[in-house]
Amino acid sequence: MAIWHAGGSAGAVRSGDLIAATRRGIAKIVAIPRIIRDSARSERTRWSLWVPVALAAGAGAYFTLPFEPALAWAPAAVAVALALGGLATAAEGQGARTALALIAAFTLGFGAARWRTEMVAAPVLTHRIGPVHLNARVVQSEPRGYGSRLILEPVAAGRLAAAMPKRIRLTVRAHSAVPAPGSWVHVLAILMPPPAPSLPGDYDFGRWAYYQQIGAVGYLYGKPKPITALRAETWSERARSGLEHLRTQMTEHIRAIIPGHEGVISAALITGERADIDPDDQTAFRDSGLMHVLSISGLHLALAGGVFFWVIRALFALFPSIVLNHPIKKWASISGGIDLC
Repeated sequence: MAIWHAGGSAGAVRSGDLIAATRRGIAKIVAIPRIIRDSARSERTRWSLWVPVALAAGAGAYFTLPFEPALAWAPAAVAVALALGGLATAAEGQGARTALALIAAFTLGFGAARWRTEMVAAPVLTHRIGPVHLNARVVQSEPRGYGSRLILEPVAAGRLAAAMPKRIRLTVRAHSAVPAPGSWVHVLAILMPPPAPSLPGDYDFGRWAYYQQIGAVGYLYGKPKPITALRAETWSERARSGLEHLRTQMTEHIRAIIPGHEGVISAALITGERADIDPDDQTAFRDSGLMHVLSISGLHLALAGGVFFWVIRALFALFPSIVLNHPIKKWASISGGIDLC
């Protein structure tokens, strides 16, 4: 009997512990909304910093869709965003205003992504063609250890005129002088569609190329031959060519004053020119998880955001009535965040 009572008591204790643990778990789940509300209230002064996050989330939602929405979605998203913005202005509670503003930013980001997709639309090659003779304007040129890589705007004639992409990216395997951006060349090239991802979910070069209006990739036979310009440059083309010239000069200057591998890596960090980086150095960056530092995805975006923040804050600081009565630092932070998005 004593043994039976002891066993019964132990079972009752275990049941009691289980009930108590269940109650504590339920209490924690029920308390989640209150915890979120209290945390949000403590961060009230930083709510505006979530606007760029909502914009980026809206753009990201567009790219996750399994189908391409109609172009009408873009103006509809803008209209909804404006309506929500109006409701946010009229709302009384700060929480309601913030929630409506974030939803409006999300919707605006979705519409902007769809509109951007339509604005950069250009022909994309569907099958391999060539060898084909092309006259083209050099948009960008990058020296490589084996030759160079060119982004060209071809001037096609005859049967190629309707299907020729706006821009093509070609690999020059022969060692030759790298043509300057803005110059014109004649090439004999093989053209192919931009490659698809190697594996499902892998990096999609074709999507990146689409937003750069690059509709074909390929390689050259021989070397690019300089020719006279077939048309005058527009002011925007001259501006882009000037920036590319400046980028090239900065790269050469950095490599001249910092010799060796250090100079090559320094140029990559400042101008984005990653040609001639030693394979062992690239492996070391990959193994350390710092490969993104050599691309525009990390350091350069941070620099761009910092420049926008400094410029916007400096402009607001010119007006005493604004700087003394408004949080210009937060406004500048929002401007820098929108630039990064």
